[in-house]
Amino acid sequence: MSQSKSSSTNQNSEAVFPLLASKPLLSTEKLSGQGAYLNYYCHPTYELPFHCGEKLLLQIFLCDGEIERSLGDNSQWEVICNGDVAIIPPNVNHRASWKQEIEFLLLAIEPKLINEIAQKIGIVEPVTILPHFARTDVLLHGIGLSLFYECQQLDTCLTYTNSILQTTVIHLLRNYSNIRANIDEETVNKQTEYKLKQALQYIDNNLNRHLPLEEVANKVNISKYYFCRLFSQYIGVSPYRYLLQRRIDRAKLLIQQNPDSKMADIALECGFKTQSHFNRQFRNLTGTTPCGYRSNLN
Repeated sequence: MSQSKSSSTNQNSEAVFPLLASKPLLSTEKLSGQGAYLNYYCHPTYELPFHCGEKLLLQIFLCDGEIERSLGDNSQWEVICNGDVAIIPPNVNHRASWKQEIEFLLLAIEPKLINEIAQKIGIVEPVTILPHFARTDVLLHGIGLSLFYECQQLDTCLTYTNSILQTTVIHLLRNYSNIRANIDEETVNKQTEYKLKQALQYIDNNLNRHLPLEEVANKVNISKYYFCRLFSQYIGVSPYRYLLQRRIDRAKLLIQQNPDSKMADIALECGFKTQSHFNRQFRNLTGTTPCGYRSNLN
């Protein structure tokens, strides 16, 4: 996503997520015509007051941390991990507080979209997505990242994003709704989810160095080829694409946090051997150079 598009969408994103203190680092209107919004945050310590929203919210965590959260009449201290997802339905009283910076995607879905898709798959009774505290959901985590990556492309394929959103809603209906017991679904392979969660964490912990695919696969004790197939199936992108995007995400954060740092130093800290390779990949994924991205922040 180019910075000019990002800045133009922040106004709309503030209307969708008005209570967050920090503006999103990246946001997109590209999904708005399909009944959804997606923002990316690195949010500092904050206390989010009680409120009710009109949209279904998926908070998709890209870090580890701790959050105190209330959903309706229930409260819980969440120990979150990269890959966890919290589900906040519309019209549910919600508050949250955290005492460290947390990194997350926030996907908002219009209730109208949920009802339309429910009708398409033959559900006639009223549908309610139920609130859930943060839990591991490899599919939702992968879906969020796939939407995030696709929306950053200059030529975003709306047919593809529409398909991803439909998959998201069907997954929510199957697993998190009041009628989930009436919908046929495959048994989730918990061991696979656990291994992929380990892999995602290992990748994020080693963004600053060369990281061969074989090393990540060995870390979770599966073959390189099977790992690549599983990763693409569940996460929606290849391991290489995920690693590259996470390096660029980290670079963006470092550029914002360290405005005087040399780009060569940021490139090395994000695992790029040369600044020219860093510049090329940054432009490929964002539509601008690292220096251009920094200039647009001012």
